[in-house]
Amino acid sequence: PRERRILFTGEPPSVKEYNPRFLQQFGTIVGVDSRIDHPGFIRSAQSLPWMVGWPFFTDERPITRGYDDFRNRSYPEKDDRLVIVTSSKIHTAGHRKRYEFALALKKEFKDRALLLGVGIDRISDKWDVLAPHKYALAMENSSYPDYWTEKLSDAFLAGCYPFYHGCSNIGDYFPANSFGLIDPDNLSASIQTIEESIEGDAYSRSASERNSAIDLILDRYNLFARLAEIASRLPAPKREGSSTYTIYPESRFQRRGVRGFLRGLIRR
Repeated sequence: PRERRILFTGEPPSVKEYNPRFLQQFGTIVGVDSRIDHPGFIRSAQSLPWMVGWPFFTDERPITRGYDDFRNRSYPEKDDRLVIVTSSKIHTAGHRKRYEFALALKKEFKDRALLLGVGIDRISDKWDVLAPHKYALAMENSSYPDYWTEKLSDAFLAGCYPFYHGCSNIGDYFPANSFGLIDPDNLSASIQTIEESIEGDAYSRSASERNSAIDLILDRYNLFARLAEIASRLPAPKREGSSTYTIYPESRFQRRGVRGFLRGLIRR
């Protein structure tokens, strides 16, 4: 029934606005967009899946690392280089800012930084480029309360100390010393933060906090844990037995315009 349907939205407000009629098919909506007007709206991180251990440029997409592997904390020997994984797509202002910031960091740190990603130097499994290094850039394409993605969880799960920008209340989700905050609007200050953190061995000093962050990702923030938590608070079904319901894609609720309306009339 509708009251037991849960939708986790996947995009930030700068990228997508969800159709209210589409959302009405669900009893609970989890997301970060304050424009959502729904009685079952839960403002919270969206539990987007991590990408490390999942090669995403292969046809079969075999999983190379799962829950138990991340729980065991087994990493290769790491060096002090900064890994910057991003993409060259610039179709929003946030994407453009992230890309330009990544290029600026690479120019500053030269061989002490690796710049990789779609449109730059394509990789298959992020684990292979993150795990051998101590430090990683984790920067979202938007900055909103509660909005953080696999950019951060991938860095933690690969055993890196992340330099982060995005979620404005990220300290509500992870220990303060488990990451370093940077600001793409202040390049010089960000460079100083990174330099001082590496020189001060922030990687070793944050080991306990980063371990706590990994535990949170695995056992509290992953999608299945969140689904179980939310479902446990929902009302029990009013009747026993199975029923069939149809949930329509959002495209069904989009306005079709005059041409689409006329085509619909002709096809009736």
